[in-house]
Amino acid sequence: MKSMQESILIGLDIGSMSTKGVLLSTDGGILAEAAQEYGILQRQPGWMEQDPDGDWWQSTAAVIRSLLNQANRPPSQVAAICISGHFPSICLLDAEDRTLAPAMLYSDSRGGQLLAEAQQMVGIPLNGDEAILKLLWLRSQQLKLLRQTRRLCSTQGYVVYRLTGNNYIDYKTAAGFGGLWDADNADWKWDICRELQIADAAFPQVDSPVALAGRIRSQAAQEVGLAEGTPVMVGAPDTYAALLGHGALYAGEAFVSYGTTGYMAICKHNLVDMLHDPTLAGPGSPWFLGGYVLTVGAALNWYHEQFGLGYDARPDAAAYEQLDERCSQLMPGCEGLLALPYFQGQRTPKVDSHARGAFFGLTLSHTSLHLYRALLESYGFALQHWLKELMPQLTICRLIAGGQGAKSRLWRQVVSDILGIPQVYNPTPGSPLGSAFLAGYGVGAFRDFGAWRDLWFAQPAVTQPNAAAVATYERLFPVYAQLSESLDPLQSQLYQALTSDVSHGK
Repeated sequence: MKSMQESILIGLDIGSMSTKGVLLSTDGGILAEAAQEYGILQRQPGWMEQDPDGDWWQSTAAVIRSLLNQANRPPSQVAAICISGHFPSICLLDAEDRTLAPAMLYSDSRGGQLLAEAQQMVGIPLNGDEAILKLLWLRSQQLKLLRQTRRLCSTQGYVVYRLTGNNYIDYKTAAGFGGLWDADNADWKWDICRELQIADAAFPQVDSPVALAGRIRSQAAQEVGLAEGTPVMVGAPDTYAALLGHGALYAGEAFVSYGTTGYMAICKHNLVDMLHDPTLAGPGSPWFLGGYVLTVGAALNWYHEQFGLGYDARPDAAAYEQLDERCSQLMPGCEGLLALPYFQGQRTPKVDSHARGAFFGLTLSHTSLHLYRALLESYGFALQHWLKELMPQLTICRLIAGGQGAKSRLWRQVVSDILGIPQVYNPTPGSPLGSAFLAGYGVGAFRDFGAWRDLWFAQPAVTQPNAAAVATYERLFPVYAQLSESLDPLQSQLYQALTSDVSHGK
C-alpha cells in the first residue's frame, strides 16, 4: 500500500440524472468535484430506463478523468475507489458481457400489476420498487432475455464489474431485490430465484459495502484513466452513501433529499453497524425507514418546461432563485391550491403504480407561481402523509437536508413548516462524499465516523419552523390526505380506461 499521506480516494455516485464524483485526501479534504449528466429513457408510460454503457460507464470514465485533471494528481496516488448508485435498479448481461436490454430503474413501474404475485412469492410486504417486480415482468413479457442472462447487476455493481471482472453487490442493495436475499443466512433464496428462470451463476456475490470487490483490470484502467490494480470496494446503495455524505450517522437521525426523486430516510441503526451486520438489511429489521416521492424534482423540471419564466428545459440556478423570490411572496397554502406530486406513481404511504399528479382548488385568481409553490408544498405534505403512518414508532432526533433542491431556502422552509421539524443543511457533495469515505474506510485510511462529521458538518444552516405557517399547514394537511386517498380508485379507473383503448387499437 502506498503511503496514506500521499494517497487520494475517489467516491462516485451514479444518480438518476448524472454521475457525480469527489476526490478526497486522507485528511478529509475535498480536492475536486465533477459531474457528467445524462437522461432517462421513457419508451412507454411507466418505463424508466438507462443505457448502462453509455450512461453509467462512460460517465464514470469522464468523471474520474475530470477529478484527476482538476487536482493535477497522477492515477498512481489513488488508494481506492468506491461507487454508490440508485437502487433497486437492474441490468442484464449476456455471455459476452453485452447488455441484453436497457437497465430498468428503481422508478420503473411496469411491474406494478405483479405486486400481489410478488408478495405471495416472497412472503413479505413490498414497496413496489423492488427488483423482483421487474424480473417478474420480464419473465411474463420477455422470458428469452432472462434465459440469456449470465450476469444480473445492480447500478454500481455493473460499473464494479466493468472495472474488476467481479460481479458483486452489497447486502443493503441485495435487500432491495425484494425477498430474494436471505439476510439471516447471508445467501440468496435459491428456490425463489430459480422460479425467475435466471441461471444461478448470474446472481452477484454479496458482501459488505467496504469489502474488496477486486482490483482494476488493464483494459478498464485504460478506459477510465486509473492505474491497473487500484482497489475497488463493493459499493453501496445511494441512500446509504447519502446518509453518510450528509452526516446522518446515528439511529434516530434522518436525511431528506431534494432531488429528482425525493425521499426521507430515517436511520434505524448506527451507520457503522450497518456496514458489518447483514441481518440489519433483513425485512424484519430494515436498516432505514424510507418514504419516497418518485418525481418531486422531475415535477419541478416539468413546471419549467411548461410554465417557466423564459428559461430552457434545463433551468439554471438563477431560474430557481427567481421563482423562489416570487413564490416567497405567496401565503402558505397557495390560497387554497393543493398539488399531488405522484407524476410517475406512488410508493408511500401506499404503493400505487397508477397514481398520477393533480392540482386541486384552482380558481381564476391563481397564477403559474401558485402552481409552482403548490408543487414545493406537495413534497412536504407527501412526507407528512408517510410520517403519520409510522406513528408512534417514529422518533427523529435530527433532520438533515440535502440534494440540489435543498439549496432553496424557500423549499426547506416550506417542508420544515409542514413537518414542524427543524432542518440542518450543509452544501456538501453528499453521496459521492459518502462513497469516498467508504473507499477510505475500506483500505483503513478512516476509522471514526463521528470525527468526519465534525470536520465536514460543523456549522450547518438551520431552518426553524414558522409557528404561523405550521398552524396553516396543520389545517390543510387533512384535506391533502383525504384528497390523495379519495382519488385512489379514480386513478385506477383512469388507467383501465386508457389501457382499454390501447387494447382495442384506439
